Amino acid sequence: MQNKVTQDKEFRTFCTNEFAAGIYIFMQNPKSISELLKSGGKRLSSLAVQSAERSTTLEHVCAALPAELAQAVVTAGIKDGKLTLGVTSAAWAARLRYAVDALREPVGTAVGTDILRVQIKVMPTQAI
Repeated sequence: MQNKVTQDKEFRTFCTNEFAAGIYIFMQNPKSISELLKSGGKRLSSLAVQSAERSTTLEHVCAALPAELAQAVVTAGIKDGKLTLGVTSAAWAARLRYAVDALREPVGTAVGTDILRVQIKVMPTQAI
């Protein structure tokens, strides 16, 4: 077989026939994200651990807040003593600032760390 370079008109990329055949075979058996996370690898397993920690933190934050305010919190994480909360709008962020002091102790105790600072971020609707 001749090692020919071809151009894909849609993506404007160049590749050899052997490389294109290898990609085609690879794409025949795509794996789901959960399969990739279970398969191991340092980077993927650390990502799974971090995701589980953030999920647990979010649960504790929502449990410590009133129900109406808790549903506006979409993400939560703790790093180096800083609790970062993501909320759906600026109005909810303003209301959440009044409840920050009530969050520090119960969430810090549940997670097992001291919360020194709280940062509130408004998450754009595309990221939710």
